[in-house]
Amino acid sequence: MIFLSAGHHNKDAGAVANGFKESELTKELRDLIASEIKRIGGSVMLDNDNETLSEYIRRIKPGSGSVLCEVHFNASSNPNASGVECLHASEAGATSKNLSNEISSVVSNSLGITNRGAKSEAESARGRLAILRTKAGIACLPEICFITNKNDMESYQAKKSQVAVCIAHLLVRYDSMFS
Repeated sequence: MIFLSAGHHNKDAGAVANGFKESELTKELRDLIASEIKRIGGSVMLDNDNETLSEYIRRIKPGSGSVLCEVHFNASSNPNASGVECLHASEAGATSKNLSNEISSVVSNSLGITNRGAKSEAESARGRLAILRTKAGIACLPEICFITNKNDMESYQAKKSQVAVCIAHLLVRYDSMFS
């Protein structure tokens, strides 16, 4: 089973820049990815736009035979900060790290932006991320691009469907490792 969530929702707008709200971007991309997962025969469970992160985590109960992905967009006070990165738990296994690397690579290639690579949650501004600690077999948190960078956002808007398809195919491929 693939557990797919928007990193922000109706109760948490996330970053706001360049005329975009992170919550709207993450919900839209989550839905595009989910549609592609279903189209290619994958099984996916989504978060609810009105639940908090803790409510979502209590509801889903992923296990070792699952893939979890929570979509985000990065932000910086530097408007030139650019690129994609994908976070994994600090103690993540090789499979979560590999998925994180692959997501960073396909998003970078699709959008023509810098690949900032796979990083542990300890390398993030928050240090520890609850969503990566749900006991899912494979878990990642992609920061698709910088909402604060106009060029990143122009590229994302032009190619978001391609990004969604690429991520969906990766999630289904990794989920099939448990089948």
